Amino acid sequence: MIIDYDKLNISLEKELQNELIFIIRDLILSYDEKGLRASGKFADSLKGELINLPNKYELLITGEEYAGAMEHGRSPSTGGDGSLKAIIRQWIDDKKIIPKKGISKDSLAFLITRKIHQEGITVPNQFNKGKVIEDVLIGNGKFENPLERIRSKFNDIYVSNIYSDIVKNLKI
Repeated sequence: MIIDYDKLNISLEKELQNELIFIIRDLILSYDEKGLRASGKFADSLKGELINLPNKYELLITGEEYAGAMEHGRSPSTGGDGSLKAIIRQWIDDKKIIPKKGISKDSLAFLITRKIHQEGITVPNQFNKGKVIEDVLIGNGKFENPLERIRSKFNDIYVSNIYSDIVKNLKI
């Protein structure tokens, strides 16, 4: 049997580019279905890149820095430079939250920020069930596993390390 590796690589690259689009689409769907959209910055920030390395391809998806906290929570912290309070204040506006009488939006932002700094954020919680990213990349629920999508079109030789790399990089 003769295999034209150039044609195979072009086909594989095209399929992997499509996979990046599917994964980003599914990440946005997962985020929206879990009710986590406020400003939409997370969805707008998602970018995919196919990196052609010697003997392998790497699919890189980047997004807002807080994606890790959205997925896994965050530890308590000390103080800060005030940026978290500004982010929380914007979140209050984006979610159209109306504070109880006698408290301003700025005061509410301060209280939420203080609680986050003191206690951190545990995920899952009553507002965030977590697994926005994991459900997509591992194929839980309604989302098809990207590894299986690629395997259905190409030999296992090309996709043998995808699952272990996903797990390692996400620390799932």
